[in-house]
Amino acid sequence: MRPLLATDRVVRVAALTAMLLLSTHVAHAQATTQLWGNLTFDWVKSERLVYELDLEPKGLLSVPDGEPDWRNLDVTPNVEYSPKGWLDFVVDTTIGRTKQTDDVDTTEVTPRLGVRFHLFSRAQRFHPRERAPRGRRAGCKNRRARRTRSGA
Repeated sequence: MRPLLATDRVVRVAALTAMLLLSTHVAHAQATTQLWGNLTFDWVKSERLVYELDLEPKGLLSVPDGEPDWRNLDVTPNVEYSPKGWLDFVVDTTIGRTKQTDDVDTTEVTPRLGVRFHLFSRAQRFHPRERAPRGRRAGCKNRRARRTRSGA
């Protein structure tokens, strides 16, 4: 019996993966039509400080039978400060409000605090009015949601 080569393993894994992908079943779900938008305003105050306001409206255009209709607006103010060329501090809070036709309304507040490291993305100089490319971000997040039933 000959030893199992690395190429033999690759062929076996590829064949097994192909068989699994070809044997899957299509999932059927209720069809809905949603409309999402996103509008972002940036205010570059200096080479180190940027303010941002993100508005994200969402809504359900076609409602499945027996399901509630809903619409949502998320507003996210954001502050980014760059003390060094390779480091950004990021603070933002998403405030979201969801209205549903079944009288269940949700208010969500999600504050975030983070650090973004730019190891290679700022190798070139940027004009002060240009936005530097976004890098990796590490941080923490706290999410709180409050549900209210209107009319009760």
